[in-house]
Amino acid sequence: MKVAAIALAASCALLAYGCDLRSTTAVPTQSSQAQTQNVGGRAIWSGMSGGFGIQWTKDDLFVQSASELERTWAPLAKAGFDEFAADMNRVIRTEGGGTNNCDYQRDFEVLSIVGALVSFQDDEYSDCGGAHPSTYLRFTMIDLSRPSGVLYGRGENAMDADLTSGKVVKLTDYFSEQDILRALLADRIIKQVLADAGVSAPPESLAALPELFAKNDYVLKGTELELRPDFLSRFAFHHIEGDKVVVRLNLPSIAFAYRSQQIGLLLPIPPALQQALALAVTRREGFLMREAPRVADKQFTRFNFKLGKGAKHRD
Repeated sequence: MKVAAIALAASCALLAYGCDLRSTTAVPTQSSQAQTQNVGGRAIWSGMSGGFGIQWTKDDLFVQSASELERTWAPLAKAGFDEFAADMNRVIRTEGGGTNNCDYQRDFEVLSIVGALVSFQDDEYSDCGGAHPSTYLRFTMIDLSRPSGVLYGRGENAMDADLTSGKVVKLTDYFSEQDILRALLADRIIKQVLADAGVSAPPESLAALPELFAKNDYVLKGTELELRPDFLSRFAFHHIEGDKVVVRLNLPSIAFAYRSQQIGLLLPIPPALQQALALAVTRREGFLMREAPRVADKQFTRFNFKLGKGAKHRD
């Protein structure tokens, strides 16, 4: 979001806007007719995991609990667009500029499902007719058993997870801090950026690691990659190696979404996740990130929004 605002600062105006959230059509499920009427779109994956009925379609990620059917991504995408629109409005008020039209888009893909833990890729795109669109990509891990929805921040932190409430969880909710920190400090990328930053003594806590780069807006020294304060929420379960699980941690790029990178962490499987991971690796319940490309088969869920008539140079 902050990248979009900077890139578009002098050229965007806020006009009336519309939201294209596809109409939905009922599909058969085991839930009531009143619930199924809100489920729509071509199915990508469906199944039970952690006591929840999960349906990933071209329209949304639908989660059926004992009491309700919930949409996961539509509210998050709409909130993101509202923040984008507010950013553009602030730019007009503070810096002026000519009238323009913008497209705003969010693409989502499920990366792993382990019990009630669902990781997804969230790809933000905005275009106001300039030379290049603004793009940003992050991973997000959520716990379906937690109350409320998937909540992010606001303003310049609009693509950071809100860790104070909602469903977003972090690695330290399941793994020991020392195991995570040890794995991070052994990673090639982290080793290099710490050396480039002249850090002689490694940080003693996970919270201290991103703070080393806070003065540079959390951009890692010598790279275009970020280590945001919420970096421990940006992960997915990739595969199993013996009694350990490989976790993929996403480092987003401030330049282009496709240039984000992943760090692989090999962590001891905690007892609380043993059964859920065993079910996911065999795909009896859920699946791991290694299988995600096969599950998705190049499909994803997209939400389109517009400011005014949309970007001028696009059809």
